[in-house]
Amino acid sequence: MKRITLMVCLLTSIATYSAYAVQDAGGDKYMQKLTSELNLSADQQSKIKAIMMDNRAKMKQERDNARQQVRATLTPEQQTKFDAMKASHMHKHYRDASASGS
Repeated sequence: MKRITLMVCLLTSIATYSAYAVQDAGGDKYMQKLTSELNLSADQQSKIKAIMMDNRAKMKQERDNARQQVRATLTPEQQTKFDAMKASHMHKHYRDASASGS
C-alpha cells in the first residue's frame, strides 16, 4: 500500500509540474523568462515551445499509462478509492488554478 501511495504522489507531482511548466499562462511566463534571460530569437522560441508541448504530451501519456498499471494491481475497493483520489486531486488542481488566475 505504501508503494501505491508513493506512486500516486509521484504521478501527481509529475502531473502538476508538467501542467504548470507548459500551460498557456505558465508556459508563456516561462518562455518570457527564457527569452529575456537567454535572448532567444523568434525561431528558437518557436522550436522550444514545440519541444515543451511535445514533452507535455509524452508525459501525459506516460502518466496515464502508469495510472492504468497501478489501478490494474488494486482490488476493486482500492480502485474506487484510487479513482476518488484522482478526481479529488483534479478538482483541487483546477480550482486552485482558476483562483490564482492561471
